[in-house]
Amino acid sequence: YISSHKAKDRIMMSFQLIKGQADFDVVVKGHMREPLYVVKSGEHDGSDKVFFNSKDAGEFSLCIDARDYTDSIHVVRVTVAAKSRRKSARVIDPLSQLLDKTEASLRTLITEQNYIRGREITHRNTLESNNQRALTMWGCEFLVLLVLSIGQVAYVRRLFSKKKEGRAA
Repeated sequence: YISSHKAKDRIMMSFQLIKGQADFDVVVKGHMREPLYVVKSGEHDGSDKVFFNSKDAGEFSLCIDARDYTDSIHVVRVTVAAKSRRKSARVIDPLSQLLDKTEASLRTLITEQNYIRGREITHRNTLESNNQRALTMWGCEFLVLLVLSIGQVAYVRRLFSKKKEGRAA
């Protein structure tokens, strides 16, 4: 993903895994192709946010690379937000400023709420998977104990029946 920005812009780039495994690398590069942020597979849980200020005007890139790990399909949501730090020449009335701040706060709240809902779905799926594994393990353990118990009872009966035959003779 490539995004162009002006000098002194405040930039936020985020990614969130929607579908697939978190087995991918993430690299954010500046306009001179220098890495600003690098996180390898296993160092993130499928989502993260990167904040930085651009020193010069140019393009910034966010690269998500899973070539070295798997051939499975990944669905990743990428969000880029920028805010200029340069002073504006025009004067905005206080009510408009308040409305702009409120709108920005609500947009941030909605973004965070969507992020939290995505995490909730992921955690719910993980919990259901863990519950299924625990139930399967319980069933396997039960069957093993049942077979061992039946085997022990048969062994003890055979042992006592041999002793009775030995006494009778």
